[in-house]
Amino acid sequence: EGWGTYSQIRKGKQQDHTLEVKYGKLKVQHIRLEKNEKVKNVSLTLGNEKVTVEVIQQDNAIQISLAQPMILQPGQVLMVQMS
Repeated sequence: EGWGTYSQIRKGKQQDHTLEVKYGKLKVQHIRLEKNEKVKNVSLTLGNEKVTVEVIQQDNAIQISLAQPMILQPGQVLMVQMS
């Protein structure tokens, strides 16, 4: 229903993933990412607001789940930070 940009930045053990909707809308409830080592901290923010998530790591796969789906609108930025 929409499109936008995704970026990933790695700095040492820190990984930042950014998703920005440019047009339309995007429904998000689960995000799956990879990290080559054990994740100790995961935070998800929408703009300046921290979002509560459940995180499950199985090998290199990290499953991030929100209690309720969220609808991202144009201009909104969702950021996942992992270390």
